[in-house]
Amino acid sequence: MKKLVFGILFLFVFLFCATITFAQASFNFYGYTKLENGSGVSGANVTITIYNMSANHTKVTELSNLTDSDGFFNISVSPATDDLTFKVSIYKEGTSKHLVGPSVPDVFYNEFCNLTGINFTLVEAAKVNITVINSSGDNVKFYYEIKDTKLGYPIAEYFNDSSVETGGITEDVVYLPAHRNYSIQVFPAGVPPTNYDLNNISDYPSPKNIKVEINGTPYWAWVSGYAKNSNGFKNWDNLTVVAYSLEPGNMISFDHPFELNMSAWRRPPESDFYNASDGFYNITLPGTAQGTKILLIAVAQKGNQIYLDFKNITINSGAPRELNFTVMPALGMLNNWQLDKATPPSAPKQTVNITTKFVQFSFVNESNASMNGSNIHVEVEFEYSDLTFSIMDDPENGFAKFPVAQGANITVFAFAPESAPRKTEFENTQNNSYNVTVYSFGIKDPQGNQINAPIEIAFYAVNNTLCDRPYPNASCSLKPAENASHFNPFRLVFGGGRMSMRMTDQQHGIVVHYVNVDLLASGPPDVLFDDQPNETTDATKWDAVWRFGSMGPEVYDFVIVGVRLDEDVDFAAPVNFKIDKLYDENWNVVYNGSGSIPDEYSDFNSSLFNMSQCNTTDQMSIITGNAFCYVNISDGL
Repeated sequence: MKKLVFGILFLFVFLFCATITFAQASFNFYGYTKLENGSGVSGANVTITIYNMSANHTKVTELSNLTDSDGFFNISVSPATDDLTFKVSIYKEGTSKHLVGPSVPDVFYNEFCNLTGINFTLVEAAKVNITVINSSGDNVKFYYEIKDTKLGYPIAEYFNDSSVETGGITEDVVYLPAHRNYSIQVFPAGVPPTNYDLNNISDYPSPKNIKVEINGTPYWAWVSGYAKNSNGFKNWDNLTVVAYSLEPGNMISFDHPFELNMSAWRRPPESDFYNASDGFYNITLPGTAQGTKILLIAVAQKGNQIYLDFKNITINSGAPRELNFTVMPALGMLNNWQLDKATPPSAPKQTVNITTKFVQFSFVNESNASMNGSNIHVEVEFEYSDLTFSIMDDPENGFAKFPVAQGANITVFAFAPESAPRKTEFENTQNNSYNVTVYSFGIKDPQGNQINAPIEIAFYAVNNTLCDRPYPNASCSLKPAENASHFNPFRLVFGGGRMSMRMTDQQHGIVVHYVNVDLLASGPPDVLFDDQPNETTDATKWDAVWRFGSMGPEVYDFVIVGVRLDEDVDFAAPVNFKIDKLYDENWNVVYNGSGSIPDEYSDFNSSLFNMSQCNTTDQMSIITGNAFCYVNISDGL
């Protein structure tokens, strides 16, 4: 049950606070900045930015300190209220290499003050200079937000006017970890937002100095075409085209579409045009010279039947465009979709109600109870024949409703503070509603039952030679092994640096070692396994089969799995191994060694499905690829 990567933050479990505000004592925030090899980093700038959540996340102040020769820093934080949040940023500008600390969000006082004494791991950085220009090449003021495309949350932003500058800034410099990819979204004054993708930073020479100049010259473009079904029918009762700004990762925020009738903002004002009986539309879309990515949803109505189609378009000039829709039957129940309508500056705000269909996604826990009030965040990916995009939402009532056309392949990612991340898939959708079960984090068997055995969780440095192997070197330990019931890697994850996570069922001798696990991109991956094998024996042979899987995200490089063999096994004889079956998320067999490997497992080495002899002398053989299996004959693992 291999799972794909999630773009959400594990640390959100710590980011909720009460609505009652209390005064908190002052304290010293201190710690060390280090490289991955453990050496201290001197002269690094450590800055704490304090925000007021009760005032719409406005910046209150910044506190800074430079690290000493050992990498030590100490910053005095004045008394605070618990509606304040604290964000730590660390960088060091160098002549041969820039360094930066982890990309972590701001956290509330109760979590932040407990981080004193923390070690921050610094990695190579890119120094990125951001400006926005107009058609004359002059700098214009802007706000911005930078997202790590894998993490999904903002790691740098500017939205607060200062006493010096209002309406944005004309330039900013940020330091970004060089091993990740980013999307920079800028919001120039009076201009549609536009994105700049910053990828493959590791290919730049060191020191990595990158100038990002975004052309924010605005445009209004006419976009027209026809909405027909697959048979060419186009005589609709109503026709509407809804536009969304496409954010990083082809994502839209469902509650924030563009206004309808943006032609009213042209000079002089004009109007969007629809001829529903002929399926024709002609609308205005905003854009910039850099390019504004937009998702369009065509909603066509004939009686009680609703038809949908989805297209993306990039507006980077004022040239007219043609874009035709081939609408498909909509799934779900009839709903009223209320949308804002653009009007000339002097006219009052208007709303428009259109009839459509929405599919309801209901989120329930293991007891099948609604997750109403669970602070759940969902990202739903829709795959059509010519387009894939995602919708993100934070449903307050335990369910979310979205427009869905018949036959879509849907992948739902759900994240809740009290639960393990969940991914579930619905192929070739035909239903009007779907339930998604979100499970609590834990070590379970394939039937979903908690394994009542002492489970230890430990963290190790990432190193294929010493650490990421069947038996890690003792020097690799980042956090001593502890019982899973006390599992809380908050300080370790907040400090940054690469790490591997190892779960051990001490009673049954099961080991699962996630190599280079990214706990910023997701919550910790759960694990499901048989604590006892399915065994068959005869006079000369012992066969045992274990099932392993995870409902969580694939936020790791690879997994090392260990099982303890029967104490009566004769290790003088060969021990052979293979992967016998692959399963879906409901433990239905999807591959048994014959036929085509399912797409979701396409990156598996096909040789794993053939019987091969285990190495018994060199634990590194499974790391170097000389063997798929290693057996330690001294302890039977």
